[in-house]
Amino acid sequence: AMGAFRGVFVNFLWIRANELKESGKYYEAIDLARTITRLQPRFPRVWAFHAWNLAYNISVATHTREERWQWVQSGINLLRDEGIPANPADILLHKELAWIYLHKVQGYTDDAHKYYKRMHARQWTIVLSTPPAVPLDRQTSSEVLRELYISQWLEPIASADETLEELYERFPEAEELVQRIRSEVGLDLDERLLEAHEVLKSYAGYADQIGILPQWFATDELVKLASDPKYQQCAPHLLRHIRKRVLVDKYHMEPDRMIRFTREYGPLDWRNPAAHAVYWSARGSEEALLRITEKNRKNYDLLNTDRVTIQAIQELYRTGWVLYDIANPDFYQTLPNPDFVPIYGQILEKLSARSEFDSETKVFSFYAAGYENF
Repeated sequence: AMGAFRGVFVNFLWIRANELKESGKYYEAIDLARTITRLQPRFPRVWAFHAWNLAYNISVATHTREERWQWVQSGINLLRDEGIPANPADILLHKELAWIYLHKVQGYTDDAHKYYKRMHARQWTIVLSTPPAVPLDRQTSSEVLRELYISQWLEPIASADETLEELYERFPEAEELVQRIRSEVGLDLDERLLEAHEVLKSYAGYADQIGILPQWFATDELVKLASDPKYQQCAPHLLRHIRKRVLVDKYHMEPDRMIRFTREYGPLDWRNPAAHAVYWSARGSEEALLRITEKNRKNYDLLNTDRVTIQAIQELYRTGWVLYDIANPDFYQTLPNPDFVPIYGQILEKLSARSEFDSETKVFSFYAAGYENF
């Protein structure tokens, strides 16, 4: 409706939003940023500006860890659910999203970082369940472990039915199960159902160890459905379908790409925020590489995004083993995963080879210095 004045108006709003941010008026800056994203959704820098205000500036101005996590999540959701879908090949937005995961959630600079990590672990336990159990004294090679994560964790979700109709064709009894879940349990096919399932599964695991079930197990409607022999064959396939739809429709992540990145970057535990930093930074670099020209070849964008990837791999060496149980949500612990040490070196070769700023003839190399420090 504004025609040629749209650009002028957006410039004015952009200048005003920056002024408000600099003066600490973050909420007003957010309102203007939201207006700009509506007027020009393909203006990547304003999405990054908006998300940073949410995840960093406003979050630390609140008083409780729950409020902080809500604002950090708002910054993540803005980029993942709106900014990147509107600008699917923009490397800046991918880098910013990966950095929030790596620095804000997985890092240690925020007073509430432990709470962030627990909430992230809970969120992704609900979405994907827990990875295959591997003994800590294992002798399994990194390649075998990657394939274990793929075959037993990610591949069943990636190959799940796309629609309920496809599931009903293979398992007619699944339609009745879905109706009973909605009418008797009172849940729809979403994260609330996945959460209830993960809690029940965790309690059942404790019961196997001590031989006692909680009293409420006998009256829980979901437990009754889960233990009904009629649905034993179709129930796992229904859960995988729900996980796939939540992963793709809500979190805008691609199961096939997650499998490919697991094979390339190592046994990624998606309950660790650094795994998401790997995913989004690597995805951004892949999309950007399709648009490399002589004009933009020496921009720092690709280098900076690749550096987030390698730093996330370094963090996964330090904290790659995640110990978390949804039935005991206050406990969260991580341990080093040495599988990522050789992976760091392998990825380093690929990233440095495509960097315009690292070569054997340079006195100083970004990647070489980082590897030496690691």
